[in-house]
Amino acid sequence: MATLKPLDDLACKTVDRCMSLTLVIQANAGDRPEPIDLDDLHACLGLSLLVCASESEPNVGMWPLLARDLFLEESCHVFGINTRALHPPESAVGLEKAEEFEQHFDASYRPLIHRALENRQAVIAWRAWSGQFENTWGTIDGSHDEGAGFVGTPHPAASPSHRQLVCDRPPTQVYTIESVSPQQPKASELFELTVAHAQAGLRGDMPTQMGITTGPSAFDVWLDKLTGLTEPPDPSHSVAHSRLAKSLIAGHQSAARFFRRSCEGESPAFRSQCETIAASCDSLTHTLSPVADPDSVQAMIVTESGRKEIGRFIHEAQQASEKVLSIL
Repeated sequence: MATLKPLDDLACKTVDRCMSLTLVIQANAGDRPEPIDLDDLHACLGLSLLVCASESEPNVGMWPLLARDLFLEESCHVFGINTRALHPPESAVGLEKAEEFEQHFDASYRPLIHRALENRQAVIAWRAWSGQFENTWGTIDGSHDEGAGFVGTPHPAASPSHRQLVCDRPPTQVYTIESVSPQQPKASELFELTVAHAQAGLRGDMPTQMGITTGPSAFDVWLDKLTGLTEPPDPSHSVAHSRLAKSLIAGHQSAARFFRRSCEGESPAFRSQCETIAASCDSLTHTLSPVADPDSVQAMIVTESGRKEIGRFIHEAQQASEKVLSIL
């Protein structure tokens, strides 16, 4: 059985990985009395409750880094951040594998990035770095003579030694932040947009060309990957499964905080609805906790009975996700 591509410890810190786009947006949100609350932004982006799977990606630990920007432009707008994508999010899927991609990048995207930098506009990018920062979002800060011609920070939480890194590959997706007029959306507007984006993710309302499965059905893909292991797997598989569990836990913990805070001062019926959603998020967190420990996963995954135990945890987490969908 093949060894999966390693996930670097720094790049794989749970919050950094599953919230890299959220952190990048927060860092480029302009001067505000207070930074945008991460739970608010993560929820509005439709990411805190998102469960994502890809049958074409063998490393399940990479799944939480997919489909992050589907609601980016609309979400940023309510916070006074006006962005422009070089192409729709679904067009970025598999783009780097096309033979003509680098030529297209040089002819079309590179001039736009240079123009944005000249105008002192922030440029945020996905997959501009390989290796330990692959699939994370970051900020392109300037031009450079090496690599893909740019330099930047893979994600805002990176250590000083990992800032101003040369972009060693043409980024697959790029957004320019054309203007920022800091504002805080009304609580009702933020809640409505969050629910709409969460419903789309949980129902699987995603562009088919993205080749991903989202919502409760994504747990079925996870189970298939697990049951497809017919021999004692390499430890890298245990790390990948635990990374996926950690990312789902981090997202649902963020969602629980958002919904509990959203119901403060509201009607009893609204408070009950929000608390039920938050409690389901707590249930998923508790259920997946054993899977978040790579040593625990490694001990279970090497036997058929152990894999069934992991499967039971995944199925129970799926039920928690289905309950959230039924309430929204």
